[in-house]
Amino acid sequence: MFPPFPQDEAKKECFLLIEQLEKYGCMDFCVNEEFRNPKFSLDYVLNECGLMMGVLVCKIPGTNKKVVLKAFSGQYNGNWQISGWVNPCFEVEKWQNEVNRADPEIKKLTSQIEELTLQNKIYGEDGKILHNLRKKRKELSQESLQNIYGFYEFTCFDGSVKTYKTLQKELELENALFPKNFNFPTGTGDCCAPKLLNHAYKKGLQPISLAEFFYGKEPSSALKKHKEFYPPCDEKCGYVLPKMLGLEVLYRDEQIIVVNKPSGVLSVPGKGEDKFDCISTRVRKLVPDCIEQPSVHRLDMDTSGILVLGLTKESHRNLSIQFQDRKVEKKYQALLRGKLSERLENITCGEIEFPMRVDLDNRPYQIYDEEYGRMATTEWKLIEEFSLEESFLQGEHEQDSLWRTRVEFMPITGRTHQLRLHSAHEKGLGLGIVGDRLYGKIFSDERLCLQAFYLKFTHPTTNKIMEFSVPFEF
Repeated sequence: MFPPFPQDEAKKECFLLIEQLEKYGCMDFCVNEEFRNPKFSLDYVLNECGLMMGVLVCKIPGTNKKVVLKAFSGQYNGNWQISGWVNPCFEVEKWQNEVNRADPEIKKLTSQIEELTLQNKIYGEDGKILHNLRKKRKELSQESLQNIYGFYEFTCFDGSVKTYKTLQKELELENALFPKNFNFPTGTGDCCAPKLLNHAYKKGLQPISLAEFFYGKEPSSALKKHKEFYPPCDEKCGYVLPKMLGLEVLYRDEQIIVVNKPSGVLSVPGKGEDKFDCISTRVRKLVPDCIEQPSVHRLDMDTSGILVLGLTKESHRNLSIQFQDRKVEKKYQALLRGKLSERLENITCGEIEFPMRVDLDNRPYQIYDEEYGRMATTEWKLIEEFSLEESFLQGEHEQDSLWRTRVEFMPITGRTHQLRLHSAHEKGLGLGIVGDRLYGKIFSDERLCLQAFYLKFTHPTTNKIMEFSVPFEF
């Protein structure tokens, strides 16, 4: 993951933390020497198992005062809590009670399995017993893990609290390829960043700088080095942090921020309090010192993908001009309902161009209009066609097409709903985008399968070419 906050200030605090650790030789250096726990000696990380540590610098809203928080990943020598360090994202007592309940039986089953294996009793009736023991252990372990996951609560940027169940549901809605009944990797939510942000948001603090470093014995894989800094991990934090922050940050500096907008979120505020939440307002929560309206371009609420926002007046103006002058390269991918090659007689690429305007009697619906419309131009190419399983055509899907067509769009102009209308209209591709509630057929379990997966522009101050892409979600 790209670091969601500036690192410089937090890095300075990390160096101070390292000095304190090495001066006192323990993790609980903030308590009186007579009360320090031998389990928290640095010998553990230096000789047995190194781990990640992190620092989050926060502001107290309405003041100039700052608070420095620190966290370690996972457990420290079998302990979740150490004085002076933030707590995990669950109640430790509940976690311990569940472990005490399940572990004795799991260990008993493991002992029985090992005994049968050592005796080579893996065939016949003994083999059946071994199979059942392994099955029972797996079921008990999975049950215990789900119970433990039920204890996790992540306080987010807006004060809301998410659980693993809510994370799962949101990820499924946003990403059609996200697997059902997904098991989050063990340790998800135990890294430094989720711990730190959970504590900060729970206490009403404003995070301003975050940095994480590895400390102690280096793993044999050599993926981590002693005292080296690393961003939050993709494999675990990638599921949690975007939800806690309200944003998946692809890049950030003092001038711009690039995010991956999820489906179902507005780009800019709409009319009414219920439409105030959007990417722009979330960016302002993450970067309180940015300009009032950082949005440079927008995506429809149901469209997902890459957005760049200007954090200063100068960068916003520069990026706006790049979009106006069509110097920004954008690519979209869409999933169409039907088989495009049949309709277009095996044409695999081309250009769609026709005038369009808003339907004044049915906003925000757009219509083809040769007299009053503004010209809209889109280049396109066919990526693939595939058929769904026939079992898919059940219930409300009985009238659906089995065929899907994946296309890439490169819009030359940027009209409202341009790609959606160019897909569905008979003067365009003549096939609606899956999940398009305005211009196509929609079923209750579908999202709009339109994603801005590629963006290329020039950085407003460095003049460096900035290029971003995200994985396909459908």
